[in-house]
Amino acid sequence: MEECICGLYGRIQEKQCLLIDPRHDLNSLCGALLLSLPEPLAALLVGFSIMGVFLLLFLAWRKRTLLFRILVERNRAASAAPMDWTRRLLAVLSGLLLHLAFPPANWYVLGLCFAIPLFFALKGTQRREAFKLGWLFGFSLLVWEVRWANSFGWPSWLLLASAGALYYGLCAFLLRLGPDENAKLWPVYAAVLWTLLEILRSAGVLGFPWALVGTTSWRIPCLIQSARVIGVFGLSFLLLLVNGFLYTGMVRREPKSLVMAVLVLLVPTAAGLWDLQFQAPSQGRRVRVAIVQSSIPQDEKWQDDFKERNIETLERLLKVAARGKPDLIFFPETAIAGYLPTEEPVGTRVRGWAARYSIPLVFGALGYDPKGDTNIAVVCTPQGKFLPPYVKVQLVPMGEYIPPWIRNSCLFVRQKTRWGTVVGRKEQVTLDSGPAKLGVLICFESLFPRLSQNLCRQDVELLAILSNTAWAVGTNLHQHHMAASLFRSLETGLPLLQAANTGASFVADQKGRILALAPPEEEKVLFCEIPLVRGKAPYSMIHPYLFWALLMVFLMLLYGSRELRKAK
Repeated sequence: MEECICGLYGRIQEKQCLLIDPRHDLNSLCGALLLSLPEPLAALLVGFSIMGVFLLLFLAWRKRTLLFRILVERNRAASAAPMDWTRRLLAVLSGLLLHLAFPPANWYVLGLCFAIPLFFALKGTQRREAFKLGWLFGFSLLVWEVRWANSFGWPSWLLLASAGALYYGLCAFLLRLGPDENAKLWPVYAAVLWTLLEILRSAGVLGFPWALVGTTSWRIPCLIQSARVIGVFGLSFLLLLVNGFLYTGMVRREPKSLVMAVLVLLVPTAAGLWDLQFQAPSQGRRVRVAIVQSSIPQDEKWQDDFKERNIETLERLLKVAARGKPDLIFFPETAIAGYLPTEEPVGTRVRGWAARYSIPLVFGALGYDPKGDTNIAVVCTPQGKFLPPYVKVQLVPMGEYIPPWIRNSCLFVRQKTRWGTVVGRKEQVTLDSGPAKLGVLICFESLFPRLSQNLCRQDVELLAILSNTAWAVGTNLHQHHMAASLFRSLETGLPLLQAANTGASFVADQKGRILALAPPEEEKVLFCEIPLVRGKAPYSMIHPYLFWALLMVFLMLLYGSRELRKAK
């Protein structure tokens, strides 16, 4: 059996359609079996499978099972009823379902139905109770999704989860403010509102676009191709639209709502299957890269007793990388536990490495600023010269950056958190490494579509993410981070690579397909030849106007619903 699976995986690798080794879990094996079929047959199989699931839901609803009787009949009679334990449990259930749709569980089918219990819980509630239920949903989701923030101290973890849940509370409040569930456009209103708040959640210095609903589909190559046009926020809109149509189909007992849910999912999936058959226009240039995954434990990286040994580890892996004769060698975020290029003798050793092998080296390190340390990416040329560095712009809230009013006013934050002193810059710059013009994102920054779009407008040829998640080993951080990062290649139409200290280090093409992947928590040098492409993804033109278009639709639906209520 193992040999059959390995052989199947080898055939799938040639198509470059599979994201993860299918031997790791059942989801990947099912994906491998599907992708091994001819494309028309695979499309038919997907379509019939989805229709079969919806048919089972419809039949279960028609038979009035106990579950549907509890959800539908109880909520139908609960107009303006006070919040009770059933509603709270439904809100928590929705949060847990969405959590299971993300890595490491990757039950991405739950992204199609996670919001249905929440919608039932909100039915007939007052706006104040709706806000509380929305907050409870958000907290039950984020307290698991951001448990890696406990590495900064438990106050940061709880504050991050609590503050992020406020957006979901606001979403639930505005859901009750808008059209009634019986309105035909209610699913559109719910999807537009949810997507707007996801965009707002990624804005500003405290932006935190973690656990975006669209990310749950990261392992479905044919579906995520729609992100080339509508981005990850557009995928969130589609998945919420499916949730809304399923919910209204149950409440109104309308089969056509279930049909709409199927169509919303099948149309972009079919378009993605068609798009995967075409290759993007090439520049005719290829860049061979080597990615050093050093796998240095976080508790050893910054200790003086281990600094020399860590430098020797990097030098040993550099020799392995140089044997592959790459055009560029990438090291992870803060690979050098010191200041480049100012600190000696580290700066001199790095210059010697670049000159010895005549290969440009891209390092993550610390930089100096009068206000504090900076997190930088710097290129050392074959001539042993350091180019002006890229300084991290978007800092991790409640981790690298804690607002002064919180740090100064909350004693327990000052006592319990160990970070919060990193300084960021406002402008993004590119790095001209020679073989390719690089757009660099440092770790957390790869979650923000606007940052990759800013680099895309500067005509970069390759997106490079330098990351270090060693401080959160044992959590879902590196898997979720990889899933979110993949969408930056789709949204920009550019190839992407990630150099991570403990993983996941990978290379992806402009359609989000994994070309090379290093196993996590292992010392590894990853080689890959990347073709540079011409042109940008359509989303690059849509991105500046997406928020305003959604806001206009939201206000029109909100205004229309209020006028309709007045007329009645």
